[in-house]
Amino acid sequence: MTKCMSAPGLRKWGTAHIALMAASFAGPAFGQTIEPAQPDSSQSNQVEDIVVTAQRRSESSQSVPIAITAVSEAKIEAVGLRGASDLAAISPNLQVSFSSNETQPIFSIRGISMSDYATNISSPIAIYSDESYLGAVYTHGLAILDPSRIEVLRGPQGTLYGRNSTGGAINFISPTPSLTGDPKGYLTLGYGNFKSFTGRGAAETPLIDGKLSMRVAFSAQDDDGYYRNTLGGRMAETRFAAGRVTLHAKPVDGLDMVL
Repeated sequence: MTKCMSAPGLRKWGTAHIALMAASFAGPAFGQTIEPAQPDSSQSNQVEDIVVTAQRRSESSQSVPIAITAVSEAKIEAVGLRGASDLAAISPNLQVSFSSNETQPIFSIRGISMSDYATNISSPIAIYSDESYLGAVYTHGLAILDPSRIEVLRGPQGTLYGRNSTGGAINFISPTPSLTGDPKGYLTLGYGNFKSFTGRGAAETPLIDGKLSMRVAFSAQDDDGYYRNTLGGRMAETRFAAGRVTLHAKPVDGLDMVL
């Protein structure tokens, strides 16, 4: 049985209860001085300034008057980009779908894409590797191998790089070996589940000081597959390897060549 309390009793109980609470919390007041937080210069938020070549000349990404997403080498490594199909994770208005597998990505920028999955159809999103146009769709799934930076240009692009495109352009830029200085490089190895092995590295050195230099880069991945076949064995194994050799020559003043 539920006992109901009348309105006068409710008001009386509420007044006594509030008075008891006020008495229990009553006490002396103390003054407190809070020092204003000092800004930490080591953790100040700064906009990363990346030098881009979206207009075929070196400019700051903060001063280029176009819609562009520029990703530096450090950001690529931090995010863990391994292929062109991963770009949707770091660039707004960019989506990636696949016609058959990740070797043939279909890019869409601001909703502009194509509905024909034939390999001989030119995409409205132009893909460039070191300023060289990649026309075939099956070349768009290239590995991000020892990158210097990636530029995603949104919106219609003219013939600045040799081909106009209605949706946008994606530029992959690799580092050019220095003609001077000491040899340098890096090597990264990894091992994970399903006997997964990954390796990446690059090294460069001047061959003729001030005249000729070379850079060698590689990337490899191998695993036993992430899916188990109920009939025996595993599926979706990865066997991947890629490499690049870059030669930088400056035989005379005014002539600079990269192969």
